[in-house]
Amino acid sequence: MNHPTSNNESRNTYVLIFGFSDVVAGGPIYHLNKIKYLKERGWDTIVISMGIAKNVHLSELKEFEGSGLEFFWLHPGEFCFRQFRRNIELLKSYIPRNHGKIIIETGTSSAAYWGEALAEELRAKHIFIFVDEHFKSVNQTTIDFYKFKFNRRELACIDKDAMYRLFKPFFNIQLDDCIGLDCMCSNVIDDIEHPLNDLKRCDFNIGTIGRLEKGFVQVIINGVLEFAKSNPNKTISFVMFGGAPSQATINNIQFQFAGYRNINLTISGYLYPIPIKALKKCDIFLSGSGSALVSSSLGVTTVRMDHVSFQPMGYVVNAETFKTQKASSGNKVIDYLNQSLIERKSPAMLYVPYNTKKMWETICEAFDKHMQFIEDSSQKIDYFNFSKFKLSGKQQIKKLLRCLLGLKLYGQLRNEKY
Repeated sequence: MNHPTSNNESRNTYVLIFGFSDVVAGGPIYHLNKIKYLKERGWDTIVISMGIAKNVHLSELKEFEGSGLEFFWLHPGEFCFRQFRRNIELLKSYIPRNHGKIIIETGTSSAAYWGEALAEELRAKHIFIFVDEHFKSVNQTTIDFYKFKFNRRELACIDKDAMYRLFKPFFNIQLDDCIGLDCMCSNVIDDIEHPLNDLKRCDFNIGTIGRLEKGFVQVIINGVLEFAKSNPNKTISFVMFGGAPSQATINNIQFQFAGYRNINLTISGYLYPIPIKALKKCDIFLSGSGSALVSSSLGVTTVRMDHVSFQPMGYVVNAETFKTQKASSGNKVIDYLNQSLIERKSPAMLYVPYNTKKMWETICEAFDKHMQFIEDSSQKIDYFNFSKFKLSGKQQIKKLLRCLLGLKLYGQLRNEKY
């Protein structure tokens, strides 16, 4: 794809529509990297935020703090024509008048619907890089939209397996036909001073990286507790590098560890960047996807967890290809802890020592493939017909009330903002 022109009268524009919320997570970090990549290559980069973010942890995204359009969480068909046009005009106000080519990227289903509608209004290219790994929004009513974007080669997932799982319930699809794009988000570490660098050294130091509300986190906790029970005379430090949007989630974790005197639990909360010295104090990590890449890039023994089954996928034995190897005695969390910490038989791992410059080069190479994906997509102008979507009875009632009462009064009654 050609880089944007330097002519200020007609600069190509890349629009990112996403919700970075008040968390540190793979999605916001991916988008942060994408913004930097695009700006380095001369694109006018526009961010339209879903929802209102009041406490942004990633400093580079703070310029969008407090902004947000909450109608993104609703289907365009849930508004009457006048209200729909009002929302589209609001979206158009983000786009510079003297723009050249426009590319719109979305990452969730609700954002994708509005991204498609905006693209049609602007005659722009809309790509949908689905960053979710669970597909609750995909059903018999919505599947036609995903098929439409797939057939135009404008839909990609974070890997081929994810796209296969998305479409498999609805029609026969071959894995080779699926499109996966790396949404790079593993450059989250730095050699900085931090209180976590003074983590206590116990007999065994176990770590996990990532958001604490993910499904496999409880599986990890269960395994650590089982390991602690079987080794009552050993001291264990369990460090959770991550936070949760709900204090109740953290309270529940702390409650589970309350009766274990041989475990020292540390929950860092949202943290960016993560101090390298603290990570290296752990003997083993159990984390999902990109988070597993973080610790393995430092050469620390790492077990990758599956986001779908919530079970271990295996030791990471190649930090570049993400190849994994099962534990020798079973596939429960305790099997990996026993093999690594008791038997001292962790498999060898191939990795390249972490280097900030090299990591950024790798990220840029991945994003170059994103741009090639856009180049290879259908160049015929066409957009999805949203009249094909059938609203549920509940959605139809809400649409009627919005039309009768108006957005302001309806929003006040429902405590919603538009």
